[in-house]
Amino acid sequence: MLRHLLNRLLLYSALLIPLLEQGIAIESQRRAWEAQRPERYQFEYRMDCFCMLKGIRWRVTVQANSVLRVEALDTIGVNLRGKDFLMLHPTIDKLFAYITSDAKGPRSRVTVTFDSHWHYPSSIFADPDTIADDDDWGVQVGNLVALK
Repeated sequence: MLRHLLNRLLLYSALLIPLLEQGIAIESQRRAWEAQRPERYQFEYRMDCFCMLKGIRWRVTVQANSVLRVEALDTIGVNLRGKDFLMLHPTIDKLFAYITSDAKGPRSRVTVTFDSHWHYPSSIFADPDTIADDDDWGVQVGNLVALK
């Protein structure tokens, strides 16, 4: 019985330590981003998910951490307008929040790479529940420019 408990404890610690290390790395990158986050910036992204925005490349302009403007870079006949449409698109801070939220689950898997200059997540793959189907998502982010 004691041996079984020790084996389970070792297994859980082997699973938990990488998650803690990843959480520390994500938080470190978030703090670096926040330290130099421009008041106004623009970036491009493409979301891969089971969602309405799947596969479309977007250019997002952010001011005071709110989406100000969105432009579809792919010409596929996208015609979505209005304030509610702007809320569908992430800011860099929202991407960090999504990563942190999805990394908390006991069956989650999150892989992130970060931009070396701005420290934003440049590539994300998240599966909040590795047992469930169709809940995984990915984002490719790039071309971040500080605006005046």
